[in-house]
Amino acid sequence: MNMSAERKKSLITTVHNQRKCSQVAKAAVLSSAMLARKNSSSRGPPGSAATFGARESIAAISDMLSTQHKKPVRSSYVESERVEWALKIACTISMITVCLHTPQTIEWFPPLQYIILASDFVSVSIFMLDSVLRIHYERIFRCDSSYLSNRWSQFSVFISVIHLLSFLLHVYQLIDKFFPFLHLDYRLWYGAIRSIRPFIIIRLIPLIVKFKLPKNRIEQLLKRSSQQVKNVTLFFVFFMTLYAIFGIQLFGRMDYHCVQPNTDPNNVTIMDLAIPDTMCAPNGIGGYECPAPMVCMQLNLNAKGEGFYGMFNDFGASVFTVYLAASEEGWVYVLYDCMDSLPSYLAFLYFCTLIFFLAWLVKNVFIAVITETFAEIRVQFSEMWQKKEVTLDEGFRKRLEKTEDGWRLIRLDGEVEMEGPKQKLQAMLRSMYFQCFVIIFVVLNAIGNAMFVYRHDETDVPRKHNFYIFEVAFTILFNVECIIKILCYGFRNFIRRGIFKFELILCIGSSLNCVKFFYDRNYFTYFQTFRLLRLIKASPILEDFVWKIFSPGKKLGGLVIFTIAFICCCSAISLQLFYSVPNLHHFRTFPQAFMSMFQIITQEGWTDFVVEVLRATDDNLVPFVALYFVAYHLFVTLIVLSLFVAVILDNLEMDEELKKVKQLKAREATTSMRSTLPWRLRVFEKFPTRPQMAAMKKADSDFPMPKVRGSFTHQFAVDHSLETTDLLDTEFEYPKRLMKAAAKRKISKHACERDVSELVKCRHMLSALRNCTRAPPRLASEHFETKTFVWRLLGCYLAAIRLLIGGYLAAVWRLIGCYLAAIWLLIGGYLAAVWRLIGCYLAAIWRLFGSYLAAISLLFGGYLAAIWRLFSGYLAAI
Repeated sequence: MNMSAERKKSLITTVHNQRKCSQVAKAAVLSSAMLARKNSSSRGPPGSAATFGARESIAAISDMLSTQHKKPVRSSYVESERVEWALKIACTISMITVCLHTPQTIEWFPPLQYIILASDFVSVSIFMLDSVLRIHYERIFRCDSSYLSNRWSQFSVFISVIHLLSFLLHVYQLIDKFFPFLHLDYRLWYGAIRSIRPFIIIRLIPLIVKFKLPKNRIEQLLKRSSQQVKNVTLFFVFFMTLYAIFGIQLFGRMDYHCVQPNTDPNNVTIMDLAIPDTMCAPNGIGGYECPAPMVCMQLNLNAKGEGFYGMFNDFGASVFTVYLAASEEGWVYVLYDCMDSLPSYLAFLYFCTLIFFLAWLVKNVFIAVITETFAEIRVQFSEMWQKKEVTLDEGFRKRLEKTEDGWRLIRLDGEVEMEGPKQKLQAMLRSMYFQCFVIIFVVLNAIGNAMFVYRHDETDVPRKHNFYIFEVAFTILFNVECIIKILCYGFRNFIRRGIFKFELILCIGSSLNCVKFFYDRNYFTYFQTFRLLRLIKASPILEDFVWKIFSPGKKLGGLVIFTIAFICCCSAISLQLFYSVPNLHHFRTFPQAFMSMFQIITQEGWTDFVVEVLRATDDNLVPFVALYFVAYHLFVTLIVLSLFVAVILDNLEMDEELKKVKQLKAREATTSMRSTLPWRLRVFEKFPTRPQMAAMKKADSDFPMPKVRGSFTHQFAVDHSLETTDLLDTEFEYPKRLMKAAAKRKISKHACERDVSELVKCRHMLSALRNCTRAPPRLASEHFETKTFVWRLLGCYLAAIRLLIGGYLAAVWRLIGCYLAAIWLLIGGYLAAVWRLIGCYLAAIWRLFGSYLAAISLLFGGYLAAIWRLFSGYLAAI
């Protein structure tokens, strides 16, 4: 008892000390973060490093606080790489088997059902074993860190149970097939439970993609992005509901058709309808009127007979019609039906506004929201897209080397400098003439490929033979080019360059195409066509644009992989849901299902496809099937396809720093164009562009001294007790070089005489400067002060004269402007008065003329009326 009490007491003390240590560590981190924030805000000017330091400290506090209650990371057998690889293999096997498990696919290859059964057994065993191991490791009944407390774990358990049920269902099917006397009565629609299995691809995502952001940032990012998508979805649903209600109130049930007389409304055949089937309107309400002998009759048709599309009978049918019309596919036929059934202006107004708001406005709003969300995700996940640990060959592509032209950045996988004959060959390959030669032959090859014509007669044989000789000649030419590059650079250096790899693949494929067996069957014909892609490298503008769009390949390639995976997942779900529907041949095999779901993405005739599926489906399941296809179309067209636009815009977007630089340059250019310097500042434009510089000759230093201003050396650096010429090497050595050049006849005589005169002036200035420096310091300073005072006095005098002249000219200009303005006002007032008088005169004349014509017309009308009355009375009497 004592031992147990002491042990319990020691455990309690240990837990208390751990809590105390964690609180102390938390307080230490808080104090250090606040101290860092204080230090960062105290040093440096505002707006420099202080802001960054404050933000960094705040981020550290938030990260520390968010990670206090996280479960500690523990290494165990369930987190090992082998378990991850086993789960990846199981997910892949499950996805493949669910795509192959259809009756028609098994009919083509009967042993496939046993292969599927064995593969499902392996995948289900891995999933169940993983769930059991994780439950044993993390426990299932602990509240804080149990296995089922995590949503990913709940999803994993659910998917594992679905796989187990699917496996048992397959076993049940085989037992019913081989033991029919048991009367188990297996039905095909039981296989709908396998439609949940394709969601296993969601479990594959965290195994492949590793997120490196903290959990709180991911949750915050998903919350903000989902809020934006939610807002624009509500915006879309609002307009959908609005136009659905408008459709019910405006059109309602349109069931009047042009039919033959004596047609039974309850039993209508295709022979009774008009060709094509035409809507009509009852008498007196406008719309289309049936030609004789057709009559307009109300028919009692169900939804499958009407075709689902174009119905406004109830709210559900109206929403379905509005969504299909908003996709801009087949909406004109609904418009024509509404125009035939009701007055046309209602249909025009309804569908024009529907296309504007739902098809154009809401779709572009979705694209804008997805682009903004993707940009925010890119900022948060920029660390994940960049490599933090890179090797020398992969991360660093250039190095700094000293060449004859100075220090240059040399590519590590670039062209290696050679010596001897290879150096001349390398210079030839780098020359512009050789590049133009290759581009010309690439263009000629493309023109030759485009000129080939198939006439499907006996003339194709000699034409194809001539084209074969043409292609062999070009293949030999490009193969020689590739061999020369390999000999020049060496195969190891050659294969490092991506463009050289591409050229080598083209050469190998084109060489195989020259074999007569492959050439007749067009197995490798595409390689000779791909030579045209080499022109992208020849155009720097096109190369830069293509690089911006398709690089980095992670974003666009990852999006393509995501789209393909999503289509495969939805195709497998649709395959398992609809393969048992009779008279529906779009979902018998996985390729058929994939093409059907891809057709919905292209939006080409997808409404006819959906209507066909709805007509083949049971009446009780029609709303759910329609909701499934509408949700799929909404997601792929408004979100998935918008992601491509967002990725391309993100690739074309410039860096933020480059944007700021360009904005500043544009602002400076605009300012320089719009503003003009005043006259008092334009005088500085006449000054020389640079001051006179001097270099130190006898200064001891380990580094070369730069040139400095001559005024600085006279004021601070010159010791007046020494000779100026001993310390300063001014830029007057140019006359010496000038005389030497004149002696060598490198410049003209006139230029030499002009520069020699400048030399004389420079010598006089130097002698004056030497006299000033030889004088005592006090006299020299008084000389310079006097000279400065005289110059300032002269400047003030000139400024006063300029101000007086400028004021006088401004006063004169203002008087002239006022005089001209007064003259212009007088002329304008005079012209306005004259115009008004002319207008009043013309108006009075027009009124008098109108009154005169009105009086004449009245008299003439009365005269004619009297004559007609007399004539009619005379005729009546006769």
